Amino acid sequence: MTRTMGIAVATFALAAASAGTASAQTVVREAEMEPEGIGAPQKAFEIQVDTGYNQGFGPAVPATEGTDPTRLGPAGLGAGLGLHYRANPYSSVGISGSYNMQNLTGGAEIRGATAGIDGVFHTNPYGRLDPWVSVGAGYRMMWDMPSGQANDMFIHGFQLAKAKVGIDIRVSESVALAPTIGGDLSMFLWRNPEGRVSTQTVDAPRLNAFVFAGVAGRFDVGGERARPVAIIAKR
Repeated sequence: MTRTMGIAVATFALAAASAGTASAQTVVREAEMEPEGIGAPQKAFEIQVDTGYNQGFGPAVPATEGTDPTRLGPAGLGAGLGLHYRANPYSSVGISGSYNMQNLTGGAEIRGATAGIDGVFHTNPYGRLDPWVSVGAGYRMMWDMPSGQANDMFIHGFQLAKAKVGIDIRVSESVALAPTIGGDLSMFLWRNPEGRVSTQTVDAPRLNAFVFAGVAGRFDVGGERARPVAIIAKR
């Protein structure tokens, strides 16, 4: 009798353990990978545009033989355009350029342009609000166009370092708008006075700073839209 009861208890325990294992396996089998957040571009081309306030700070570009110092001018409007490749949701790299203009008193004008490379790094690519930072370097050009019969002046040099920060507001998986601020450090090394073929080297070049504040747009074309996944177990 005792032996029979022992066998029955052992059989019941083994059956209970088997049922628990089967239940756990069922939970694992029923686990699902469900996407969450908004899709972020990857393996996509990205068109970047921006516009806003632009101003240079620092000393005038020093005079060279037969020329006067070149001033940087007051604040004005600027616009930028870039083409990037976004290999993954967190970063992109590409080329960019900008153009800015200032109208001075008496009909004089100052125009500026940049061309360079930069990379953008995103901190929350799957969210509706995605803070990012951009860093790079390039080349800066400026045209001083005085009124009257005075000759125009073209000065140019290196954009040693540039940076921008912004927060993308994700309108859709492929479109984002962002308030943005940024700046760069540039050094003008050469000058080309109107009517002269040769390029003059700027003696004792100095460091200048340029700042920008405005709005930016990001438009992604092609590629994929990736989403993070969450494992959700169902009983």
